[in-house]
Amino acid sequence: MKKLYILILLLCFAAGANGQRQVSGQVLRTNGDTVINAKVYIYPDTVNDTATFVPMLDSSNFNGFFQFTLPLSVPVGAKFIISTLNCDSATFITNNLTYAGANINSNLIICVVQNTSFSGYVHLGSPLKRPAVKDAWVYLISKCPGDVLSYIDSVETDTNGYFRVDSFPTLTTGCDLIMKAALKNTSADYKKYLPAYHETATTYSLRWSGGKEISQPASKNGVIILLPEAMNPHGGPSVLAGHARDEVTQTRLPDKVIFITDMNDVTVNHTFTDANGDFSFTNLPFGTYKLFGDVWGKDNPDLVVTVDADHVSYYNIVFRENSTEFKGMIAVSVADNSALANNILVYPNPAQDFIYIQDAGGPTGDKTVTLINTTGSVVFHQQYSKATTIAVPVQALPRGVYILNIATGDGQATYRIVK
Repeated sequence: MKKLYILILLLCFAAGANGQRQVSGQVLRTNGDTVINAKVYIYPDTVNDTATFVPMLDSSNFNGFFQFTLPLSVPVGAKFIISTLNCDSATFITNNLTYAGANINSNLIICVVQNTSFSGYVHLGSPLKRPAVKDAWVYLISKCPGDVLSYIDSVETDTNGYFRVDSFPTLTTGCDLIMKAALKNTSADYKKYLPAYHETATTYSLRWSGGKEISQPASKNGVIILLPEAMNPHGGPSVLAGHARDEVTQTRLPDKVIFITDMNDVTVNHTFTDANGDFSFTNLPFGTYKLFGDVWGKDNPDLVVTVDADHVSYYNIVFRENSTEFKGMIAVSVADNSALANNILVYPNPAQDFIYIQDAGGPTGDKTVTLINTTGSVVFHQQYSKATTIAVPVQALPRGVYILNIATGDGQATYRIVK
């Protein structure tokens, strides 16, 4: 009986000893909210102490509580650490503790998760028109020192041109966020509205250099990206065409965006160079235009071109890209296909009753002949199959200047005709 009594006492002492080895607490946020299912670690402080034990892991319960029992081998005075991951998912919050022979209660306080989501709208020309569902892309772009730009992410527009970004991007020190929107090429409005960068709620930039930096606080007010409407002219007599190439290697450059505006920056149209690096703008009325690109991190200066009765079209515009700029120029002084023009006779000029078109150096194949007045109206249009001499009647036309365009399989030639 005495032995049994001693055994009971020993068990009580042992239970008492174990009961004084509890390490517990709550995982809380700085605003007092409890954190559920946070992983909490306990492990010996091997830097400041020699006592060791096997590290343990617990998860906070529905009230944010966690609990550990220190092994019996842990002596009084042993140093150890409890920790959990902070709200940034990158750093740990740690509490350094010392076992004094009694239970320990120690809370772990982590930061509040900041809601950095933001949203906005894409407008087509004005707030009254928006893209259809999933009709446009919105791009998040990092702009860093040295004008180094890179894509971060993209989201689609939802109902009524609305878009939402789940979290503001984490940017490298010194870098800023700019945003751009563009209609998908499957959109019914693709040719009507130009891709553009956010500048303000009512203004835009066609070049990356004009895109306004968006801070995280500013993004909470909503981001509006306005896509300007293109005039997309029809019926004008002029063509501006050419290609893009690397200035050093002379390699043709596909997928380069080319914009065209008038001298008041009214948007006319845009296009991308094709697989051969070629581009063209057709049906342009007489006037003066600006052509430019949007190559990231480089200057994209204007090329100013005037088309009129003396210079109806330019087919030899070259955009050259080097390490600092993407710049357009007119390669030579002629404004049409000179090889084709040298193989065709057009007479008389001035004309009175007929304009005659005749092959000068052998048959040039099928021809499409178009005569246009200076307002852009087509006054004559006819296709001819392998005819060596063509007579275009002009006796009923009023006196003035006309543009004669001859298109064959080898290209186009343009002539200024006086009646």
